[in-house]
Amino acid sequence: RSSSRKSCMERPEKKAPEREKTAFERATEVAPKKSKSKPAAAAAPPPPAADKSPDEPEEEEEEEEEEEEEAEEAQGMSKLIGIVNKLQDAFSKAGIPSLDLPQIAVVGCQSAGKSSVLENVVGRDFLPRGSGIVTRRPLVLQLIHNADSYEEYGVFLHNTAKKFYDFNEICKEIEHDTERICGSKLGISPAPINLKVFSPNVVDLTLIDLPGLTKIAVGDQPKDIDKQIKDMVLRYIENPSCIILAVTPANMDLANSDSLRVALEVDPQGKRTVGVLTKLDLMDKGTDAMDILEGRVVPMRFIGVVNRSQKDIDGKVDIHAALAAEQEYFRSHPVYSKVAHVMGTPYLAKTLNKALINHIRSCLPEIRRNLEKRLADAERELAALGGDDTDNRRKQVAFGALSAFSRSFSNLIDGAPTDYEEIKESKLGQELIGGARIKSHFNRTLVMDVEQLEIDSQLTDETIQRFIQNATGAKSLMSIPEEAFMWAIKLGLGQLMTPMLKCVSDVYDELVAIVTQTTQKVAEFQQFPALKDRIVEAATGLVHRFVPNTEKLVTQLVEMELAYINLENPAVQVKEIKKSERHEMLEGFLVKKGGDKWNMQRITKEARWQRRWFVLKSKTLFYFADPESTKPLGLLPLEGCVVQLGSEYKLTDEERAAQAAEKERMKAALEARGKEVPEDETDWTDPENLEFRLIHKSGRVILHNRNDLVVRAENKQELDMWVEAFRRACGMTVGDDSDTKRSDVAIIREVVLSYFRTVRMSLYDSVPKSIMYALVNPTKKLMEKELMVRVYDESLLDTIMAEDPQIHEHRMHLKRMVALLREVRLILQEVSEGKGM
Repeated sequence: RSSSRKSCMERPEKKAPEREKTAFERATEVAPKKSKSKPAAAAAPPPPAADKSPDEPEEEEEEEEEEEEEAEEAQGMSKLIGIVNKLQDAFSKAGIPSLDLPQIAVVGCQSAGKSSVLENVVGRDFLPRGSGIVTRRPLVLQLIHNADSYEEYGVFLHNTAKKFYDFNEICKEIEHDTERICGSKLGISPAPINLKVFSPNVVDLTLIDLPGLTKIAVGDQPKDIDKQIKDMVLRYIENPSCIILAVTPANMDLANSDSLRVALEVDPQGKRTVGVLTKLDLMDKGTDAMDILEGRVVPMRFIGVVNRSQKDIDGKVDIHAALAAEQEYFRSHPVYSKVAHVMGTPYLAKTLNKALINHIRSCLPEIRRNLEKRLADAERELAALGGDDTDNRRKQVAFGALSAFSRSFSNLIDGAPTDYEEIKESKLGQELIGGARIKSHFNRTLVMDVEQLEIDSQLTDETIQRFIQNATGAKSLMSIPEEAFMWAIKLGLGQLMTPMLKCVSDVYDELVAIVTQTTQKVAEFQQFPALKDRIVEAATGLVHRFVPNTEKLVTQLVEMELAYINLENPAVQVKEIKKSERHEMLEGFLVKKGGDKWNMQRITKEARWQRRWFVLKSKTLFYFADPESTKPLGLLPLEGCVVQLGSEYKLTDEERAAQAAEKERMKAALEARGKEVPEDETDWTDPENLEFRLIHKSGRVILHNRNDLVVRAENKQELDMWVEAFRRACGMTVGDDSDTKRSDVAIIREVVLSYFRTVRMSLYDSVPKSIMYALVNPTKKLMEKELMVRVYDESLLDTIMAEDPQIHEHRMHLKRMVALLREVRLILQEVSEGKGM
């Protein structure tokens, strides 16, 4: 047996110490009224009229005035509950979250007697009954005292046109609407059922019956049904405006009460919790619950009730008879008779009525504050969406959106300052946007695209030599022909056209991206997507319109450079090339045949090839393992050495003569057929054709016990460069006019590259200016005018100002909310002014 229960025979006679009243008890405490009856002596027959005191009529008038004031106060206080009910209905109908209005939530475990308590309060049988979870949706039960009529009926919020006079039909409607939302299985739903009960036998009260707490899922219930129910209960009772009615059976140990446990989780001090102790008549014989009722077990106010038994319910025992039996039980009980006046269902209903009224009054200031905040937010959001949807408003919105778009477009290009919210929400501190990206295309992308042309590598010695030969023709000239310069320069300048036009394309793409970014800054575009699409189409079309002229202007800039080659431009600086300085130093990779040891024997033909770093300095050759090495693997003085190509030392005289004769025969055959004779048919992808060697004229050993150094280049250009350098270092001649020809090639290369650098720098300056002049600035300048001409058409106003369906629905929702909140504000103002009191 619970330690909280003691046998009435064993309870000591000493009086329990008085407990400090809780805040809830103080809030619900009824002030003692002045007795309307006379003192005890007044029970005697009244004295003769002549003996009446002259002050007695005045006392009777005062008593009548007090009674009228009390009645008016009670009536005004009851109106508060009606006002809250009206607000709850309005919010529920509009589908708008409530203002955390004061309410009483009934919490208890299954079979704790919650349904019986509610039916006793109403005085009618109307709730579904059964095993397991019967209450699967919150039931918002509004009791309305109707003193002007003897009729009792119920009205559901989801079917306000019908009055239910048969409370069995109310029970069926609750079951039907529960299955409509939750299905036939045992799942639950947070969607409430709103029921009003009008009766002359009830006090004004609003209760919310919540599903009973459980611990184990049974049958078709979800596995986490216990958590679902607890979460739903907590959502209601966590609200500080909610009074918690915690129902607990008296024949259960209070320590195991689920309703008290969840109540104390959110209300640890019990300030807004009322305990209801049911099934007092089912406690073990000789025990009672006075310790609980008087707050000695849990510092909380408890009210005891006696509900009908299951036998009474099955036997259709009238609730009014059951309430009379309840009162008789408390009056006749040897222990509870002392507190019978604060026990039972009628007292519970009156207590909850007063508690709810006092709680409503204490919560009114916070309700007003929340109302004003929500109303201001809703009005602000509605104003941003335009409020009423009229033609005049549409014109204003369209015109404002065009102007805002044009300003934002210009600001993104110019980098104009934005407000704090834009800076916080944008990526200004993370990446380049708008005009900064356009500038990046000028200063970075364009330069990189030009550098990738690699003009230097395209101007090979062979190409320049052919230019000189073709420009000379059959003539014999003492100087380099001017045409050779022109051809070589135009070869490089002509390739600048591609990156310059690509820069125009890059800036066009960036302007289109700015158009897209700008649409995100105009709030009206979310509400009117057709307007947004039309503006994007018009703005993009405007940008595209200026592209052909811009490309033409940039093309002309490059063509002007090609039209006149000004070699006397002082910016063109050509370094003088002296013969004595040529090939003073040459370094690079060559593939060397043979090892690097001084004591190696003569290397055979199968010797391995090794890639080494060669440095030719004056008339001495060094080679290293790699460019970072400081210690040479070998060195070779080139004085007295000669250079031989592979074709010179790998073939015998007869083989070379046969090859020369075959070339002449092929040349004659091609000329006879009128075909062009190829200058060189050598396959330079064959490593053997890139091979050459150094030997001494005397045939002596020159390096690592070898009388030759065999190497090969990586391509034809490097082969020519190294062979020429070695021949000069060795003092060899390379044929008639060879030095002159190679000097001419070097001069042309230097002039072309210098001129190319000069033109390139000029275009780096003029092309961005042209793009800004012909593309960016006109687009920015004419944007608003173009949009006004192509978009602002009143005949198409209904089309382009078609509101997004979701935005339209949200705006209508806001209108309903604003209207409702304004109505609520008027009601609360009446309460403040005393009109509702």
